[in-house]
Amino acid sequence: MTTQLLRFYDRVKRWTDDTAATVWDDTRLRLLAIVGSIALVALAPLIFTSTLIRLFIEVAIYGIFALSLNLLIGYTGLLSFGHAAFFGTPAYVALLMMTNGITSVWLILPVAILATLVLALVMGYLSLQSYGIYFAMLTLAFSQVVYVLAQNQPFGLTGGSNGLISLEYPNFGIPGVVHLELSTVEYFYIAVVLLVAVYYVVRRVVNSPFGSVLIAIRENEDRVAFAGYNVLFYKLASFSLSAVLCAFGGLLFAFYYRAVSPEHLYWLWSGEGVAMVILGGAGSVVGPVFGAIAFIGIREAVSPFLTDWTIVLGIVFVGTILVRALRE
Repeated sequence: MTTQLLRFYDRVKRWTDDTAATVWDDTRLRLLAIVGSIALVALAPLIFTSTLIRLFIEVAIYGIFALSLNLLIGYTGLLSFGHAAFFGTPAYVALLMMTNGITSVWLILPVAILATLVLALVMGYLSLQSYGIYFAMLTLAFSQVVYVLAQNQPFGLTGGSNGLISLEYPNFGIPGVVHLELSTVEYFYIAVVLLVAVYYVVRRVVNSPFGSVLIAIRENEDRVAFAGYNVLFYKLASFSLSAVLCAFGGLLFAFYYRAVSPEHLYWLWSGEGVAMVILGGAGSVVGPVFGAIAFIGIREAVSPFLTDWTIVLGIVFVGTILVRALRE
C-alpha cells in the first residue's frame, strides 16, 4: 500500500512539475513577445521611413474600425453595412468644431463620442427590430441617410461633396494653459496605444459574462430569449459599444489628417470593414487587425501596377472564404 502511494505521489509530482514548466515557458514566451513588441514600437521611428510610419498609422485606424465591427459580426452575429456612419460622424463633429475655432481634443472627444452614441442608439434600436439580411439592409439605409445629409450640407455645415478641411491643428494640451500639437511620430505612438486599448476592451468584453451572452445570441437567439435574457438589450448594447469604439478610429483619422469627406460615411467604407473582418477571421479578437494589414498591404503592393487593385482583393477575399469553407 505504501509503495503504491509513493508511486502515485511520484506521478502527481512529475505531472505538476511538467505543467509548471509548460506554464512558465508560455509565460516567458508571452513576456518576450510583449517586451519585443514594445521595443519594436519604441524604435520604429528610427528603423522605418516616415512614409511607412504614416502607413502604420493608417493600419491602426483601419484596425480599430475592423475590431469594433468584429464585435458585431464575429461575436453577436450581426452583419452591419452601416458602420461607416460611426466612423464618419465623429470625424465630422471633430472637423466642424476645429473649423469653428474649438481645437482642444479634450473638448472635442466627449461631444463626438456622445453624438456617435446617440446615433448608434437610434439607428440600432430601429434596425434591431428586424433580423438577418433585413437588419443589414436597414443599417445600410440609415448609413446612406447620414451620407446624403453630409453631401447636401444642411445649413452649410458639412461642406458638401468636398467635406471639411481644418487649417487649425488639434490641441492635445490643456485648453487655455498649454497648446500642444503632435508630430507624425507622436501620432504613431497614440495610434498604437489606441489600437491596443480597443483590442484590450474587445477581448475583455468577449471573455466576460456579457460576452458569453452575445456569443449565445449569435449561436441561438431564441434559446437565449427562452432563458430569460433581454435579447434586444444585449444586441443594442453590443451595437452601441461597437459604435463608440469605432468613433475612436474616426477621431484619430480626423485629428491626424484634419480632413473628412462624405466617402467616409458611404456604404463602401462599411464594406471594406466587413472585408477586413472576414480576411482576418470573424470571431477572432486579433484577426481583424491582421485583416486590416492584409487589406492595406494588398492595396499598397498592387495599386502601383494595377489601377483597379480591388480585383486582386476580391480574388483573395473569395479564396479566403473558400479555404475556410473547405476546412469546416
